[in-house]
Amino acid sequence: MAANALAPVTGDNGDMSTVPAVARTTGWVFVIAQFTILGALVFLPAAPTEALPPAGRWLAVVLLAVGGGLVVAALIQLGRAATATPVPNSSGVLRTSGLYRSVRHPIYSGLFVIAAGLALSGMTLGHVILAVAFVILMNTKARFEEALLTQKFPEYPEYAQRTGRFIPRLPRG
Repeated sequence: MAANALAPVTGDNGDMSTVPAVARTTGWVFVIAQFTILGALVFLPAAPTEALPPAGRWLAVVLLAVGGGLVVAALIQLGRAATATPVPNSSGVLRTSGLYRSVRHPIYSGLFVIAAGLALSGMTLGHVILAVAFVILMNTKARFEEALLTQKFPEYPEYAQRTGRFIPRLPRG
């Protein structure tokens, strides 16, 4: 991906309505790729059921439920600021409370947990490769989104410095 795609430009006042078309297109490419990989994880033929012991099957179910709950809770906390793409909407505000107090991208964190549950339930090398590809894709998507958030919210770099991207930072002391 070109360096300029990871650092899109907005208007001087952070107005997201002035985001270049290439940045908006890049955002949709991320979304399509993300759902393609998740769909492949769901529909890729799984190993025989007996390949995963009952405890492993239950763990996969728990991961799917916890990941789904995390995604839903984070979406509720974002409210109207939630968007389908990583391009923030022009009326959004920077959320730094609730789940966003601990991690900058709790929706992505929940999706990682879901991908882990799908990989575990599938039990094939293909599932593992897709889950790793998903993590790489979402990390790249998060960096793209953070470039836009930094332009929209001057306080974002300080928030990013104290808050983990996908998992909470350990307290220093």
